[in-house]
Amino acid sequence: MSFGPARMGFGLFVPDFRSTFSMSTSTVGFVSSLGFAGFFIGLLAAQWMLSRQGPAAPVLFGLAAASAGLATVAIAPNVIILAAGVFLAASSAGFAWTPFNDAVHRKIEGVDCASALSEISSGTSVGIFGTGLAALWMVYAGISWWVYWMTFAIVALVGPVCNVLSFIELKRYLSPSRSIMNGPAFCKV
Repeated sequence: MSFGPARMGFGLFVPDFRSTFSMSTSTVGFVSSLGFAGFFIGLLAAQWMLSRQGPAAPVLFGLAAASAGLATVAIAPNVIILAAGVFLAASSAGFAWTPFNDAVHRKIEGVDCASALSEISSGTSVGIFGTGLAALWMVYAGISWWVYWMTFAIVALVGPVCNVLSFIELKRYLSPSRSIMNGPAFCKV
């Protein structure tokens, strides 16, 4: 969700947002820019969180930001709230990327680093493709954009739940010396 509708969904639904909120081209550009600013700030905040609290905090915070941002867009009564939702939703991708990038660089050796990062990044294409299909279906089926955005928000709620359960399982099965939060950096770029 973070790299599909949360980060790139605004652009795919611009025609409907323009119509609903009477947005000028400049306003569309500004809101889109806020999304990229959210992503950048998410990257910086995630690095700070990762170094102090480990990978769970930025991943879970990012997933919560995706859900909250997508829901904010879905219920936005005006452009200001829409822009805040886009900013928050897009920040989720920044929060999510840093811990996964860090894990690859710390735990995967040599040439496997590049392929691991490539595999992780391929989720962006899948997310954008799925979001694009949703936007296309919306046009042909005549379904309101807010139905899709609320659905995205609800689906995004599944992410934090699954990740919390995964982190609990990891803590149970990994000894402290094998924890994902410990260990030398193997991957040198």
